[in-house]
Amino acid sequence: MKDILIVRLSAIGDVVMSSAILPPLRRKWPQARIHWLTEDMGGEVLAGCTELTSLIVIPRRRWKKLLAERHYLQFWREVRAVRGKIRDLHPDLAIDAQGLLRSALWAWTSGAKRRVGLRSHEGAQFLMNEVVKAEGNPTGRMCNEYRALTEYLAPEDKEPFSMCVAPTAEALAAATEAIPDGLPAPVFLFPFTTRPQKHWFAERWAELAARIVKETGRGVWILGGPADEAAAQAIAQASGAGSAVRVVAGKTSNIADKMGLLTRASAAVGVDTGLSHMALALKTPTVVLFGSTCGYTDTTPLPGTILYEKMPCSPCHRHPTCGNDFTCMRRIGVDAVFQSLTAHLRNSKT
Repeated sequence: MKDILIVRLSAIGDVVMSSAILPPLRRKWPQARIHWLTEDMGGEVLAGCTELTSLIVIPRRRWKKLLAERHYLQFWREVRAVRGKIRDLHPDLAIDAQGLLRSALWAWTSGAKRRVGLRSHEGAQFLMNEVVKAEGNPTGRMCNEYRALTEYLAPEDKEPFSMCVAPTAEALAAATEAIPDGLPAPVFLFPFTTRPQKHWFAERWAELAARIVKETGRGVWILGGPADEAAAQAIAQASGAGSAVRVVAGKTSNIADKMGLLTRASAAVGVDTGLSHMALALKTPTVVLFGSTCGYTDTTPLPGTILYEKMPCSPCHRHPTCGNDFTCMRRIGVDAVFQSLTAHLRNSKT
């Protein structure tokens, strides 16, 4: 095997978790050149990954802007340029780790004779030679579908499970300057995600932050995107802990920089969002709160705790039936979160 192309375009958490396919592939084909096709944010996630030979990034945000402004000729020129890069790889194996038609088209475009898709649907299955079903997850293991994919491609690999993301050297240096050695490392909170039914409640985040500061003596950093800054400031103010609760949401928009910071955290608490999965991938002890979704319940061997109150309607995903009460998340109390967090802090070296 000389060249392998992996296609996983989005989203942040899925790119993080799909990186679990890299270590087994590298062990099976140590001399192979491994290339990854992804979109803008996925490129930031994988920028520090030393297992990759090359990273091809689709500038999705730029392409959307070109189409919105009707610059169709420039758009097609740039699409053809990316297509040319992919075809020039001449991969022996193309892996569509997303399973959608848009990702399968790129794998098919590569010209690879062997094309393996993960849960291929939307017509993607017709562009693949082989499809890995990965149906169900009875054991609740993290990254189950990506583990199933590598078990299919490298069934002889018995090494411990791990994901393959790392901050760049620049991001790690900046994080070390922001959180120097010798001081108690802060606890990071990730309260924000794209769907309200996956959120916990602002007043509970504020209570949790106050308890962390008062009972552990550690500071609290609240992470998120630029759009989350106002909500993060409200949580910090409601905690009553003053400067001990620091809002980083909106201050650090670069994903690579956030990855650097996560390596300096003592522990983290988050909802079902890319930052939570990223923290686990970086081996930061993390408590994850699941409600309308529950992708996994077992993070072994990574240091994580999953809090999930399963109900008859669970998981509802994008279609809650509770009248926006979000009962599954409401049943997760501050005490349970704090106890899970402090159990990790007792084992933390930072």
